[in-house]
Amino acid sequence: MLKRLLVATSVFFALVLVLHIPTIIIICRTFFKERVFGLAFVLGSPLENVVRIVVILLLATIAFWISGRLIKVPSDPMR
Repeated sequence: MLKRLLVATSVFFALVLVLHIPTIIIICRTFFKERVFGLAFVLGSPLENVVRIVVILLLATIAFWISGRLIKVPSDPMR
């Protein structure tokens, strides 16, 4: 179970990184083209925050499912 959790965690962070690639590219372009003096965090609306949490939970579920496919989980011995 620990092995599957480690695989699921790495798959989760890989999926999050893939989703953030466009934002990272925009940030890098902004830093190199314009004079940037700092970063600011902006709070979203409650609906935006709920959508973000749902997306994170969906990604975690997909990562756990993919980890089960990558690591052959033994079937239930009671069957």
